[in-house]
Amino acid sequence: MVEDSQVFALYILEVFKPTGIEVIHCTSGEDALKHLTANKFDLIITDFILLGKMTGLNPIQQVKSNPQYLNLPILAITGLDDEVRKIEMLNAGASDVSSKPISPPELLSRSGNLIRQKKLFDAVVQQQKELTKLAHTDQLTELYNRHFFISEAKKWIPYSRQEHTDLSFLLMDVDHFKKVNDNHGHDVGDLVL
Repeated sequence: MVEDSQVFALYILEVFKPTGIEVIHCTSGEDALKHLTANKFDLIITDFILLGKMTGLNPIQQVKSNPQYLNLPILAITGLDDEVRKIEMLNAGASDVSSKPISPPELLSRSGNLIRQKKLFDAVVQQQKELTKLAHTDQLTELYNRHFFISEAKKWIPYSRQEHTDLSFLLMDVDHFKKVNDNHGHDVGDLVL
């Protein structure tokens, strides 16, 4: 949470206390960005007015400009009941914006929704990585397969030509391996591989 008001920060800490969610409090955008690189977060809650040189807009922009944090949700809570300011925060990358005062049920609901969305997105990204691995590797040996080889060759051969660098690929095949499987079974074939 990035909040310059100690009173409001204590309020947020009290709201989250029964949930077991750990909340780290920063009073400036600069401090928040330092914590961001040192920790893994599921949600950022920020005010617009902060201590230091940054407004709440700056951390939002910096977080959303970094591909590493692209799916990190940001809940902006502002005491300024100014529609232009809220739209500015949304355009900068805030996932949601609310006004102070915010009730505990609303805060928990908005935060919970954003955290759930992030976790679902993280799960999809993980599944995508696993599917890519399955598509590019042999299940038994976990070596890259022919499809991966062709895909990489299409990328690296032009690069090597453009940069005038050497490039080597190694493609291996076992001749007549089908006979091993046919004569001794697939379990023996797997052991040979």
